[in-house]
Amino acid sequence: MSTTSRSSGVLAPLFALPGVRHMGALGAPALEFVEFLRRARQSWFQTLPVNPIDEYGSPYSSSSAFAGETLYLDLEDFYREGLLDRADLDAAWFLTSRVDATDSSVPQRDARSERIDYARARASRTPCLQKAFERYRSGRDGAKYRRLEERFRAENEFWLRDFLLFEAASDAYKTRLWSEWPSELRRRESSALDSLARERREFIDYSAFLQLAFDVQWRDFKEACNNRGVRMFGDVPIYVGGASADAWARPELFMIDRDGRVLREAGAPADDFNPDGQPWNSPIYRWSEHFATDFLWWKRRMTKTLERFDMVRLDHFIGFYNYYSFPRGADDGAWERERRWAFESVGACESDYEQGWTPGPQSAFFDAIFSVCPIDSFVAEDLGVMNDGVRALRDRYALPGMNVFQFSFDHFTDASRNPLDSWRANSVGYTGTHDTAPILGWLDDVRKFGGRQFESLNYDAIVRVVRRYARADDVAAETLNSSLGTALQRLAELLRIARPVRRVSPSYTFAPPEIARLRTPILRAVAASPCRLTIFPIQDVLGLLNDARVNYPGVSDGNWTWRLGSNALTDEVAEVLRDVTESSGRAPTGE
Repeated sequence: MSTTSRSSGVLAPLFALPGVRHMGALGAPALEFVEFLRRARQSWFQTLPVNPIDEYGSPYSSSSAFAGETLYLDLEDFYREGLLDRADLDAAWFLTSRVDATDSSVPQRDARSERIDYARARASRTPCLQKAFERYRSGRDGAKYRRLEERFRAENEFWLRDFLLFEAASDAYKTRLWSEWPSELRRRESSALDSLARERREFIDYSAFLQLAFDVQWRDFKEACNNRGVRMFGDVPIYVGGASADAWARPELFMIDRDGRVLREAGAPADDFNPDGQPWNSPIYRWSEHFATDFLWWKRRMTKTLERFDMVRLDHFIGFYNYYSFPRGADDGAWERERRWAFESVGACESDYEQGWTPGPQSAFFDAIFSVCPIDSFVAEDLGVMNDGVRALRDRYALPGMNVFQFSFDHFTDASRNPLDSWRANSVGYTGTHDTAPILGWLDDVRKFGGRQFESLNYDAIVRVVRRYARADDVAAETLNSSLGTALQRLAELLRIARPVRRVSPSYTFAPPEIARLRTPILRAVAASPCRLTIFPIQDVLGLLNDARVNYPGVSDGNWTWRLGSNALTDEVAEVLRDVTESSGRAPTGE
């Protein structure tokens, strides 16, 4: 972890930031969020992967481990560079001054939860992106991008051409499932690739311009964050999608065949919540091939990611020690050969691992990565089934792990102690993650369903620990906020206006007072922990409930759509977070 002193930060997906139509993006609204972090004396802005999202909005099954999601591009920057007109921004970017009840992406006054509309974002922003490209191609304006284009192409040559050809073929055949393309393209025959490059030249140039723009704008954004004393904390998904440029360009690195058919799919085994297990829609790696190339693809991936972030989380760290997979297609014995190599490479036999689990690359992987990347730029997402081997691998490199409030109270009944006191200093403490319910929603569920769905959790014991961090001056404010919200909801229900100028988002529910008043004490409890770094999801900073959840693991539809309301980041909220940060000794020095 690239910090030796105590610090804190906020987790917020870039797509969930407010300020422009339909979904969040780079530019002034994102910098306004960073200004909020600065006012609250936060040192870190953690966000989710910024690679291209899939058809469900997920950034964890991307079509590229290297490219950026172009929906995040700042149209105002194109305007400043002369590539767009003001009318383009009015049509596609700026929020209207009135509340449009037919547009679910327009934030409502006093609403802290909204919904993203990816389809409308793409429909309204794509014409602007195309217009900016046409002006750029004609030689008009765009000096900033033109000045950096040669460097961008040189530094990204190892992935850019394959990605551009992949995008061109995906557009031509209306699918990223390259198993459905003509065989000569599936198998990357040189003549077919040359023909594709000629026939789709304009589309390829357009896609290249968008990636150039993303690279330039992201560098500007990161520099602006750092200049404000805020460091960027990113995320590296362990897997990429089978329908990706990476799998198409280098199929030998994945458990897929030459025609794009997945042979083994990554996932998690069956448990009480998922009796059939969790397939993740991503092929596992042929780690033997990565080993043979000294993990070159991974070295390039990590290096590229650290250009964008000051520190990154290694998603599913457990998978680098051992991983679970599902059969998805018949093969010629490739999986058995890979599995046999895996056990031989670590000097183990199958009885050393739980049934269904296969050894990962372990120390060979990390030795290779840390030969080119600074070791203190990584955090291990060590949640889940942590056996002794996983712990030893993490500790061998002194990698910080993660501690999560919601996972620390299983079978906890002795309120005379505090389980957070046992968190490791060399770790990152969280109230929750993007995969969990907001902390107050979780606690309210424990209150309502404890003893049934939450048999291992004792609501009263949790609350007794949390109340140690309560202060008289924050109880009244939390209760008032909750009571006011409940009253507004009831009034709206009574009036039953078909198209009201809404003050409260109809999908938003307020916490009952007994839960609401625990928001700030929970933040204080996590901030007071021994962890050198603590991260608060923005939903927990605001005290939101389960309608503000970002993702339900193992469920494909309905995720990645929560968005922060425009008026949520008030001075009062910043002051609460600032007080939590300062009182726990996490505020940056020298201010």
